[in-house]
Amino acid sequence: MIEVELKGLEQVKAKLDKLPQRLAYNAMRRSLRRGANVIRDAARANAKRIDDPETREQIWENIAVAS
Repeated sequence: MIEVELKGLEQVKAKLDKLPQRLAYNAMRRSLRRGANVIRDAARANAKRIDDPETREQIWENIAVAS
């Protein structure tokens, strides 16, 4: 089970509300992408450990961030 605690989210939301909509959307998207990349890298590292070297397929290559 994974537990996540976010602190200061209301402050971030208030600052984003003050920005023009397009700029806020881009900032949010960049931030989410950076966070997703951290998770992707961890998942790839874990997948490499369980990959079967006797097969041609590489499980970790199929892990990607998509929007």
